[in-house]
Amino acid sequence: MKIIARPRGTGKTKEFLLDAYKHNAQVLTTNKRALYAKADAYGIPDLTILDWNDMMYGNFDERPLYINKVVDVIQELLNSDFDGIKLEGLNITTEE
Repeated sequence: MKIIARPRGTGKTKEFLLDAYKHNAQVLTTNKRALYAKADAYGIPDLTILDWNDMMYGNFDERPLYINKVVDVIQELLNSDFDGIKLEGLNITTEE
C-alpha cells in the first residue's frame, strides 16, 4: 500500500493519480468531477474514478482501489450512514 502524506501544494494528487493509473486502479473520492478535471489537467487518460454512489450500486470491479483524501471519504460515509458523526482522529500503520 502506498501512502502519500505531505502538505498542500507539494504534488500529492498528481503523484497519487499517476500511481493509480500505473497500477490500473480505480480511485474512490468524494467529488468525481473535480478529480476527473485534475486527471485531465495532468494528462492522465482513462482513469476510473468512483464515488459512494458507484460503490453502493456495484459500479466498480476487482481492480485495485485507491482512496483520494481518505479522511474526506470516511467523513462522507459517517455523515450519510451514521447520522452525522464527526471524525476527530485516526491512526495508520505503514508497512516497513
